[in-house]
This record gives sequence, C-alpha cells and structure tokens, in this order.
Amino acid sequence: MSEILTAQQFAEHRTELPDGGRWAELVAGRVMSFQPPDPQHGTTLLNLSKALAKHLQAGRAVHTGYACFELGLLVSRNPDTVRFPAVSYFASGSRFAHTDEVLTAASPDLVIEVPAASDRRRDMSQRVREYLALGASLVWVVDPLEQQVHVFPKLGSSQRVAAQQRLTGDDVLSGFELDVADLFSEPAWWRG
Repeated sequence: MSEILTAQQFAEHRTELPDGGRWAELVAGRVMSFQPPDPQHGTTLLNLSKALAKHLQAGRAVHTGYACFELGLLVSRNPDTVRFPAVSYFASGSRFAHTDEVLTAASPDLVIEVPAASDRRRDMSQRVREYLALGASLVWVVDPLEQQVHVFPKLGSSQRVAAQQRLTGDDVLSGFELDVADLFSEPAWWRG
C-alpha cells in the first residue's frame, strides 16, 4: 500500500498486511511497519496489565474506567495518523465503549507506550506530543531497556521514575501505585 490512506481505509485493510498488520501504523496517510517487539516487551506488558487489572478490580466502587490494549488512536487528520499504544485507559464514559473498536478518535485519559523495538523508540517524543494534543491527561513511556518510566502529564513537568521508585497514577488513575522494578521482572513460573 503505497498510496495515501485515510484512517478508515487503513482499518479496513490492515489485516492484509504482513503479520495481520499487528505491527503497523498509519503515519501521515502512509503505512509504516515496525519490528515485532522482543520478549521483554511481553513481560513488561504482562506485568503492567496484571497491576492495572488488580487495581481496577479492587476499587470497583471508585473506578468506572477501563483499559484497552492496542486500540488504534486517530491522533491527526488530513493526512490521517493512527497510533497503536500498548494501553489506552479511559477513566469515564460508557464502560468498555472502545474495547471492540479497531480505532477511535476519542481521547484516553492515560496512554501507555512500551517501546521495546528500536524503530518505535525513535519517534517516541512525537508520539507523546500527539497523545497530549489529542487530549490525554497523562502519558507513560515504560522503557524496558532503561528499566524506568517516563511520565508526561498534560500540565506540569515530565519526570523519570527509576526502578527503585514507585509509579503512581496521579489524579487519572487515583490510588494506583506500583514499584517500577515489578514492571520488568520475569514471572517465577516462566523460569520453570
């Protein structure tokens, strides 16, 4: 696909791409393919999803939000750009409204990227700007290589949270806390 595509055309034809389009995005109307992530990406995403699920299930009365994994976010139009962050967290709205969608123009409250492959790491600052411009209140870039989390709030200064520190959800994911080192530890049952 070398022609300029709209987000809708990309969504309709994504599965025709290599690997079912799983590692592809639309950038300024052009299809960009990325390297598949490494095993550390999978470990980090597993630990992150377990921590998010535990937090959200423990506070059902408090949290009405939900997480979507690899949901396409339409971050700009004409030409269209669609990004697929690891996690998009919606703090409000109809519960699970976006879970069955391929892409959305809605803005998540929290966007989480886990850039394991080098080609995804190159344009990470651009991605963060796009998510914040879309309306995200908070962006986390969980870095398996440096074993730290870069936190970008919509308002205020960015910060790095190192492995020996705790990551918090601020106002977006109230009450969420996690030791950053726990994001990168391989589960004991994997070593078997």
